[in-house]
Amino acid sequence: MQNKPRIIGITGGSGAGKGEVCRILARGGVEIIDTDSLSHRTIMRGETSAYDDVLFKFGYEILGNNLEIDRKKLGAIVFSDKEQLAVLSKIVHKYVRAQCEEIVRQSTSKTIAIDAPALVEANMQDMCDTVIGIFSNRNLRIDRIVARDGIGRDDAQKRIDSQMPDAILRGHVDIIVINNGTLQELEEKLREHF
Repeated sequence: MQNKPRIIGITGGSGAGKGEVCRILARGGVEIIDTDSLSHRTIMRGETSAYDDVLFKFGYEILGNNLEIDRKKLGAIVFSDKEQLAVLSKIVHKYVRAQCEEIVRQSTSKTIAIDAPALVEANMQDMCDTVIGIFSNRNLRIDRIVARDGIGRDDAQKRIDSQMPDAILRGHVDIIVINNGTLQELEEKLREHF
């Protein structure tokens, strides 16, 4: 019988540097589960019943010409209204958790990192042996989001404001990593824990 892999939850707000942390861990042989990718796939037509659930709640106006859910249209709704974001999250989180559990069950890796901005909100921290929170100052996060996603500063701020505040998130993690410096500094900080 195979040993159960060590599960590490990687969480933090948008622009904090979770993606960089996961790239560093992946180079070290850690299997990465990207919950953002799972969420995007979950709401694609024909993937799960989440597509129908999202259309029922948000209407056909969120569809693009290809009849797929237009994530920019949906994002404009949910990132400016926390109640609407909670509705979407409730729909998507259960599917994402089930997919994570299946990936873990089938994995032969010794260590798996679950990259999950909403790890706590989705109640997935109980799947993890250790939860690492990645934190960064707000202005740096805004700059990173603008550069990465090609959106304006106001939209980047709305995205940050729609997420769990850092002060609350810190109470749900086992290890805090501050990512305000260079990639090399980030790698050095991670080496302290791996």
